Amino acid sequence: MRLIRRGPDRSSCRPAFRLVAVVLAVVVGGLFGEEPPAPRQAVDGLPRQHLPFAWRSAPVWGGGAVMTVEISPHDPNLILAGSDVGGVFRSEDAGRSWRSASRGLDTRGDRAVADFLWDGADPAVVYLAAGECFGRPRGRYGGLWRSSDFGKSWVLVSREVRFSGFGSLRQWGNVLTFDPADGSLLAGTAWDGVMRSNDDGRTWDRLGLDGRFIVGVAYGPKGTLYTAAFPTKTSPGGVWVSSDRGRSWSGRLAKEKVRSIAADSHRAGRVYVAVRDRGVLVSDDHGETWRLSNSGIEAFLDKQWANAVAVNPAIPDRVYLAACERFGAVREWWRWRHPGLFMSRDGGARWGPIVGNAMVNGRFDASVWLRHVDTGGWWKSAGWFCFNPMGWAVEPKRGERLFIHDFYGVWASDDGGVQWRAAMNGLAVTCARAIVCDPTRKGRAWFGFADVQLFRTDDAGRSVRVLSGYPTSNCTNLALETRRGGATLYSVADRKRLVLSTDGGETWRDAFAQPPKGSKLGGAVLDSFQPDGLYCGRWYTPDGGRSWAALALPEAWRGQVVPDPTQEKRLYAWSQRGVRRSTDGGRTWENADRGVPEVHPGKRIIRAFAVLPATGRIFVGSDVHGLLCSDDRGEHWRTLLPDCYVSAVGCGVDGRTVVAGAWRPWFAPESRDARFRPGVFLSRDGGDTWRRIDGTLGNVAPPSVLVVDPTMPGRVWLGTSGNAVLIGEFGE
Repeated sequence: MRLIRRGPDRSSCRPAFRLVAVVLAVVVGGLFGEEPPAPRQAVDGLPRQHLPFAWRSAPVWGGGAVMTVEISPHDPNLILAGSDVGGVFRSEDAGRSWRSASRGLDTRGDRAVADFLWDGADPAVVYLAAGECFGRPRGRYGGLWRSSDFGKSWVLVSREVRFSGFGSLRQWGNVLTFDPADGSLLAGTAWDGVMRSNDDGRTWDRLGLDGRFIVGVAYGPKGTLYTAAFPTKTSPGGVWVSSDRGRSWSGRLAKEKVRSIAADSHRAGRVYVAVRDRGVLVSDDHGETWRLSNSGIEAFLDKQWANAVAVNPAIPDRVYLAACERFGAVREWWRWRHPGLFMSRDGGARWGPIVGNAMVNGRFDASVWLRHVDTGGWWKSAGWFCFNPMGWAVEPKRGERLFIHDFYGVWASDDGGVQWRAAMNGLAVTCARAIVCDPTRKGRAWFGFADVQLFRTDDAGRSVRVLSGYPTSNCTNLALETRRGGATLYSVADRKRLVLSTDGGETWRDAFAQPPKGSKLGGAVLDSFQPDGLYCGRWYTPDGGRSWAALALPEAWRGQVVPDPTQEKRLYAWSQRGVRRSTDGGRTWENADRGVPEVHPGKRIIRAFAVLPATGRIFVGSDVHGLLCSDDRGEHWRTLLPDCYVSAVGCGVDGRTVVAGAWRPWFAPESRDARFRPGVFLSRDGGDTWRRIDGTLGNVAPPSVLVVDPTMPGRVWLGTSGNAVLIGEFGE
């Protein structure tokens, strides 16, 4: 049972100025609908809204994990969705379109959303839990935020509570709730047990279960508090029950891999849990005894794990189960034949596939079922529908509108689960890892993404199409050769093999030969002087993959080789630990980073590297120390953008245009110091002077790749670590 703070129904009392605010946001809010900065705020002497640079998003919607979806109890059309790396998205039309709403969430951990909780008394107030952890978290991992403008922007309330919307263990919804007795706020945390706040989240008291990774908290109709924890290496899983508001706990289902818990809002004592390896367990006596409730889904559970259970608050006999594939145990074709959505109409006594009219002669028929899915989402193919679903949202008043969130976006049903539609328009939650532009064809570019393959646009990002022929599910690097006429795309797949395409990425084949078995390849980089030459980590092929030679770099080296376009055989090899230089084609190397400041004694952290054509100036993006450059091949360095955390650098073929992308890590100061603010910077004179060009960009995920369009230096392609690809253009 998901509780909200009690108060009058104000759904019909919204201030009239809200309509005006929405119109203004559409007109001047910029990409994703972020609020515009103050009109008098200046950047390089120009009012920000007058900068001749604007951003738009390439329509690659979905593609990343959405951890939670919440429907406003005051307005069934107002929906919030939170992703693992892309932050918050907001819809005012029941998920038919979305706009980013991550203002106030500055760091990557802040955008790893675990849960939302609407205030029942004030329709404008909503709370957000976010954070990331890999193992046991240390430091400032996320916290609790509050919005007072219907989820459009967020203000940090406390970092005392820790959550995990991203990492080795994740929470997906139902870890925030209100105590029905006094309206206090309860939080099921990552590793700190259950905590209570009596002042809207500013201060917290621990209620016990310390060290446990909480995946759900729920209240029964008579005030019984149920908590579920997933087992970790240091703490057991199971269910705990408290009848005295958290002062004492009684353990149940010890060591079970509980992934979700839901309480019946009408029947006291009825509680459901989804146990990963076993299915659904039901109790009618506050968790004292349990019975297995898998009737009708036994045949599915040998290939799927129970992931999330939910009770319809308006129709409590309707119970929903989401199941995801057992990794390594399921063939690719199986996932879309059996999507893992089930419903019980009798309180869990018997289950069936949620699309009931897809049953033919008593058996589930995939072809019939897929005809009931609007395939406009990820990615315009019914085969992606509900791949690894993680949770449910049910409209609380009528109970007919359902949302399911999964590893690739959000899906919605307005009729109790009979018909489904993709609810991803504007929901950009994909991590871009590679962008390459065609220098011979204006507007054509390719995007490579983590987990979701490869896309191409032929009209400068206004429309895109998936290139499903790419051989793996991750496209992290691309190189395009056009010097011999035609166009050949190269990419290293799974760090094991070089693949190429001669038809624009439609089909791919292995290169003629591969490096010795067991070799690890880096991303493909073109040789500036040899059209068929490619650098792939510490390996080089002079003839497009027919033969290979190892560069004189350590076998354990993991980085990228970048050739100097102004001098043949001059190479730079860079990784996070430093930069090396070779003047003989990679036979010998020397350090080229002695002037790059250290982040810690004896340690540099380098995030980006680029060489400016025509001049050979080299750029390094560093943690803490910002953007640095060298005009003498790495002998001496000077700082261009201090106090930034630069994660991407791109140079234009005109030899003058340079762009740099900065991010704000979780360990940056909490102050709103402009020096630590993330953003995108532009130089039109080779890096000597800079200005911000992110006035309409909003709080997007950290930049991962920046490319200056070779056919139009006034166009910049920005790949992000969570908000897909954005295109910026200026008209100077």
